[in-house]
Amino acid sequence: MSNTEIILEYSDPTADTGKKIMLFTSPLWGILAPLAAVASIPMTGFDPMCCYYVFGFFLITAGCLGATIAFADNRIIISKRGLRVPPLLTLFALGRDEIPWTSISSLAVEEDRNFDPTEAQSLVTKQLVLKLKDKDTISLRLHQLKKEQVEQLVLSLSLWLDEKVALPLLEVKEAAGAGGKGIESKRRKQEGDAALPSDMTFTKLWQSELQSRYTATAFMPLEPDQTIRDGSLKIIRQISFGGLSAVYLCQQNQTELRVLKESVVPLNNKASLRDKAREMFQREAAILIKVEHEQIARVVDFFTEEERTYLLLAHIEGVNLRQLVREAGALPEERVLSIAASLLSPLRYLHALTPPVVHRDISPENIILEEEDRAVLIDFGAANEFLGTATGTLVGKQCYISPEQFKGKACTASDLYSLGATLYFLITGEDPTPISSSSPLEKRPEISAGTDALVKDLTALEIEDRIKTVEELQARLTPLLSTGVGNLP
Repeated sequence: MSNTEIILEYSDPTADTGKKIMLFTSPLWGILAPLAAVASIPMTGFDPMCCYYVFGFFLITAGCLGATIAFADNRIIISKRGLRVPPLLTLFALGRDEIPWTSISSLAVEEDRNFDPTEAQSLVTKQLVLKLKDKDTISLRLHQLKKEQVEQLVLSLSLWLDEKVALPLLEVKEAAGAGGKGIESKRRKQEGDAALPSDMTFTKLWQSELQSRYTATAFMPLEPDQTIRDGSLKIIRQISFGGLSAVYLCQQNQTELRVLKESVVPLNNKASLRDKAREMFQREAAILIKVEHEQIARVVDFFTEEERTYLLLAHIEGVNLRQLVREAGALPEERVLSIAASLLSPLRYLHALTPPVVHRDISPENIILEEEDRAVLIDFGAANEFLGTATGTLVGKQCYISPEQFKGKACTASDLYSLGATLYFLITGEDPTPISSSSPLEKRPEISAGTDALVKDLTALEIEDRIKTVEELQARLTPLLSTGVGNLP
């Protein structure tokens, strides 16, 4: 897609001063030095010393020109691939044009001791320290960015980095506040709940979503051995944690293993909004309790305790798809197609209910493989919808969410988009790019054109261009499976 970069201007007084000095002295190194080099060339014969002079003068010109370019480049560039910072910040890491998201091992937020209010564009007095896997460290002084640019930077990191790595960013969010949120809310209110415009670029949608997600929240998950619901549920261990929710393995009545999904809405949210979200969650959970399919984890119960909402599900033995890929690497094409076929039955069942049930959270973590690669869906997105309604923010795995679900308009076709994104992950071993049509052939040239077309059509951004129903997906899968490999044109 076009326009896939966000560019921030990083105002560095040192770089500004260096640029002025280089421009002021440019007649010396840009004109006199080359003239001196030419004058040093001997008219007759070969003089080694003259060659040294010529080389030295030209080296001065080239070095000063490079320094001028480095001083003048004050851009922080954010893209789907990674982060690019001004050259001066990577002075001791020459050749580092871009920092891939996967190379950032940890973040730290520190007080900027050199904060100067007279030079600051923002009153955020922190500096963000990026620690890379190759042991390099890059520090970004946040007061050298405008306030809205601090928000864009922090939220971009929140979106693209692993949730545990991005956790320290909450401190910056609290310092920067939520300026601009009101403007975005007003714009959305004026626009209403219109469908996603066809000309909505990736960056526009990304920036819009980042703006809406800009909220500071503290959430402490439950600890092992802690009990809730009058002691009937005992926490064994945490399975996952991120943002405003957590998933635990727990024991019910000291006998059966269960999976507990916990969600919390900040108390500073409007009571009316919290009540509306809770009502929506209870209605959704009541529907899920009635869902009965052997390839869908059963919802056992739902309840609210101490302002936290819980969804209790049956525990399914097996390995989830992310664990499988982490251990075995990208899967063979035939096996991926077989897993996709295994998911036809549970998805057909959910989408055929009255009203249709949208899973909303199909992703590698939420699909478990049993014997003979039978796939089981777990962990419905009902709690995610609850949080989204209560906070006005998106909750979920961004790489697997369709454009319409980003806009709060999830439908049955949204589950098929998420399934296509999951197939891309299984084939390539990498998470797909958020809000994009995925092509596994770009990563694995040996993948057949038929399978590549299937994934691209499942992840089409516009619903009308997408495989929209389970029946349509089955019709596309059947010939691919019958040939033993997806070799359709």
